[in-house]
Amino acid sequence: MSVHAPPASHRLGDLAIDGLDRLPDRGRGIDLYDFGRCSELRFLDLGTNEQGATILLRLVAAEGRELSLLLKGVSSFHLPETSPHLWLSELAIIDIKDRGLEGIRFLVQDQTGLQGHCASIECIEYEGSRGEEVPEPPWTAKLDSRTLAALVVDALIFPNIVKQADVVRAIAIATEEIEVRKIIGDY
Repeated sequence: MSVHAPPASHRLGDLAIDGLDRLPDRGRGIDLYDFGRCSELRFLDLGTNEQGATILLRLVAAEGRELSLLLKGVSSFHLPETSPHLWLSELAIIDIKDRGLEGIRFLVQDQTGLQGHCASIECIEYEGSRGEEVPEPPWTAKLDSRTLAALVVDALIFPNIVKQADVVRAIAIATEEIEVRKIIGDY
């Protein structure tokens, strides 16, 4: 009896990930092999043993396109040596739901040693190289107050680590939350 490993996919349109509707042609023309650098890797939520962590990956292609993926329910994540950038080689996502690993659907890996297991993946942002920008979803709206505060603090301490638009959204969301808490007497 031979066991065949599921094929790795480097084409976003081939994958069952959330947010493909935000991409031109549902991501069919977007090849992960084109993205050779990770400009940001951030643990947004360390999660619990049952839930797993949430990791933001911002990928950059040589011609300037940017792709942001949110890995949810991360149970393991290994990084290769980085100096000073995290370079990627042949990034692929493998659907491993048939392996019977509880709560794990995807294996994310590349040839440099990056490897992670997660429950789901969401494409949260894509910017094309010809100045075409897909409307940016408010991914910061999904973050809890503590993570929003950490995002703002990191942006103030480390210049250029967080996009200015994300910081502005985080501050607006935090301000709205404070106002609502004042109204209901919870602040």
